[in-house]
Amino acid sequence: MVCFDSNEPDKPCELLIAWNHMLDIADADIQLLVASETELEDDVVEDQDVENVVKKKYTSIVVSFKMIGINTYNVFVIDLDTHLIKYWHESYQLWESTVKGFLLTSNEFMILSKDGINVIMLGEKKPRVLKDKDGQIRLLHALGEMNYLKIEPTGHVYFSCQFYNDRQVCLQEQYQDMNNNTKFDDIYKIKIYEPTLRELMLLQSIYGSGKLSDIEEIVIDQPNASIFFKVFLELDMKCMTIHLAFDNRSIKRLLSKKNKQHFSSEFPIFY
Repeated sequence: MVCFDSNEPDKPCELLIAWNHMLDIADADIQLLVASETELEDDVVEDQDVENVVKKKYTSIVVSFKMIGINTYNVFVIDLDTHLIKYWHESYQLWESTVKGFLLTSNEFMILSKDGINVIMLGEKKPRVLKDKDGQIRLLHALGEMNYLKIEPTGHVYFSCQFYNDRQVCLQEQYQDMNNNTKFDDIYKIKIYEPTLRELMLLQSIYGSGKLSDIEEIVIDQPNASIFFKVFLELDMKCMTIHLAFDNRSIKRLLSKKNKQHFSSEFPIFY
């Protein structure tokens, strides 16, 4: 993928990505990511700065396509200033089926396929409340909510959502090798779980506790401590160790050798 100036097309092109993956792609689209009116209203600027704000509206592009072989649909948000990927979302899509992606004015990316409609919220907005077909309240989370995982600004967040029961969020580093090919290195990963009714009731009990001693007793009484190391969307895509970090006694018990079977170098624990 290359970038060129439409006003001066004779100038040398700038390389954005040279990803040599040897797989066919189709149903590709490239669209400009534009700041929404709400985001612009949040910026308090003087009259002379309005032009600069408008220029900042077009700093990213959204590239989407399906890929053969691994049957995935990929959505990339690429920063035009740094030429680096900001977000990469990968979901399941059968190669033989047609798919179409649209970037809405609300910075939400809509994917239409024979399986239905999927929506991805780009940017760093707060979660939006929705209702599904059964009237159940759902939260639409923005990809930017996972920016807290970044160690360096050059890294990007990769959302591996090809299989619902194995959804993973990976922090990756992007770089160019000696042949100017774009490469990606995994730094670390977290796995997103779907909470059961029992786990939701346990989390509610912890938040309803009035004393630290009550929280510690709940932690001690659990026959399996895995719930405290699982990452849930309902916990702002964090695990309970982060939310219990204020309680030194509970953290000491959770991070003891007794629970070493829940520790993994592939999925580190943050607290």
